[in-house]
Amino acid sequence: TGGGDNNGDTIGSVAVDFSAFGGGAAVAASNSSGTWTATFLITEDGGGSIDGTNLNVTVTATDNAGNGTVTSDTSNATLDNDSPTVTDGNISISGATGLGGAYKVGDTVTATWNNTGGGDNNGDTIGSVAVDFSAFGGGAAVAASNSSGTWTATFLITEDGGGSIDGTNLNVSMTATDNAGNTTTTGDTSNATVDNDSPVLSSSTPTDNATGVSLTDNIVINFSDVGDNIALGTGNIVITDGSQTITIDVASHGGQLSVSGNTLTINPTADLANSSANYNVQIAATAIDDDAGNSFSGIADTTTLDFTTVAAVDTSIVVFDLIAGTSSSHNGGSGGARTFDAGVSYDIYIKVDSTSHVVTMTSPWSGASNLGSDDTIYLVGNGSALIGADGNPMSAQNISSGLISWGPVNAVAFMGRSGNFTRFHTGGVDTAGNDMYATGSHGTNVLLGAAATTLPNSIAVSQILS
Repeated sequence: TGGGDNNGDTIGSVAVDFSAFGGGAAVAASNSSGTWTATFLITEDGGGSIDGTNLNVTVTATDNAGNGTVTSDTSNATLDNDSPTVTDGNISISGATGLGGAYKVGDTVTATWNNTGGGDNNGDTIGSVAVDFSAFGGGAAVAASNSSGTWTATFLITEDGGGSIDGTNLNVSMTATDNAGNTTTTGDTSNATVDNDSPVLSSSTPTDNATGVSLTDNIVINFSDVGDNIALGTGNIVITDGSQTITIDVASHGGQLSVSGNTLTINPTADLANSSANYNVQIAATAIDDDAGNSFSGIADTTTLDFTTVAAVDTSIVVFDLIAGTSSSHNGGSGGARTFDAGVSYDIYIKVDSTSHVVTMTSPWSGASNLGSDDTIYLVGNGSALIGADGNPMSAQNISSGLISWGPVNAVAFMGRSGNFTRFHTGGVDTAGNDMYATGSHGTNVLLGAAATTLPNSIAVSQILS
């Protein structure tokens, strides 16, 4: 242009020699108002591997008469078209302590790139290396440090750090940058397993602060852990109310513990012994693990999982509820002991619907032959006067040779010595057969107590029936 070489002749063409940069020796330039421009894109090893200094181009200008002039520039440029070599075989990760080589909470993932003479051994100076730990929950560009050609970065796996991760075939990647700014990113192929979720107590039976818990009930604890199963570790599980303490060695529990998926069932060899007592469950922090070896944090206090057992059962009282179809259970729960013992003076209550003939019995008692002159049988309704077959309220009761009858002339109910019970009402007649006594017959001298319209509430509570 006028501010440049300002040739008077018309310039017909201009060619640029980019060969020092790996390009062509005569790349045509284009003219724009006297400014001639040519370009060359530097590619990886384009035109050969070049890593040098004091490199220049030359320009050949030809006028309209064919006269040519060749002039080199003196920019003395530096060129590096070689990116660092980073190979998977020279990348390694370490630090897994979980089961099956898994990385778990608390593990430090150490990523290493070997650029020594025995490794990738790059000729150029490596200015920086960054590691992408995002698959492990870490940063995407964690700076590595250099020690004699070995580059190292670390990441500590924390609980749900970087999100909840529970996966396989996870890898890091290394990005190396040389002194010219060329970069290479290579992923490793360790295909690691990572689990940064530890088991967490999600629910239990009994629930925390539950009341009326049977002395024979199992304790069932459910854990949440992104689909992992749990496994038994080491340490103790302790169940105590302060006076009774049950200690279970997790590693040698003798069948007192069982695991199914995420559920732990505790079934102590010794049942809980104390009624109306506040028990708590404590679990060692090493007792419950997941598939990767992450441990449940444990329960070290007396309030996280505590419950109160049932009130003491008065074992001298027995209730046959022929409406609900059950009876007292002196061990607690539906599978408790239902046997009359010799030497105990029983008050036996038979509960029926005051205005219906329907009776049901599914929980009979054994040992009826132990019943005699110190035992009393009562008939009670469910809130109103007992109505008989004639539609009238009960007005009399009688016992003879062990056969008990309640009612006026037209009966309300009969009961034989073997426990066969028959209920009469205007709506019909129903019998529980011999189901009240599973074995034996009561003596002919049992006592007959006064009938009542309802079962005293204190008795229902004492028999865990209310």
